[in-house]
Amino acid sequence: MPPTSSESFLPPSTQLVQVAVPRGPRGLLTYAIPTEFEGRAVVGTRLLVPLGKSNRKLTGYAVLVGDRVALGLESAEFEIKPIADVLDERPLFDARMLELFQFISTYYHAPLGDVIRGGLPTAFNVADARVARLTDAGHAAAPLDPLLTRIG
Repeated sequence: MPPTSSESFLPPSTQLVQVAVPRGPRGLLTYAIPTEFEGRAVVGTRLLVPLGKSNRKLTGYAVLVGDRVALGLESAEFEIKPIADVLDERPLFDARMLELFQFISTYYHAPLGDVIRGGLPTAFNVADARVARLTDAGHAAAPLDPLLTRIG
């Protein structure tokens, strides 16, 4: 599928990062590193990345950083979105730990993002929760059954 947005037409020198996303698609996802995050988006850091058409934000782990040639993507024809944020000031894991995570991922046929998430202390895992509440306008538009109001 050819690129469809202006974000896809990146200069050849643009730094890219390959990201492993827990509970996401298998394999690595490729994102552009905006200039304000260059030098901060390094291997071992958590990144906030958009996923899918809705650009839902997910936390992923940087596992490889380089330009198109270094990542073997010089002729890639897909949309490359920019990362949304770098969540860590320093890497959470180094190259040796990444090698261990990759070995475990291969040996157990487990997604790399899940392996990394499981290998880090739980304090580094960000939970994503959605909460829905009925607003005052919602209460007014759909009043509760009178029988239900007596129960509470």
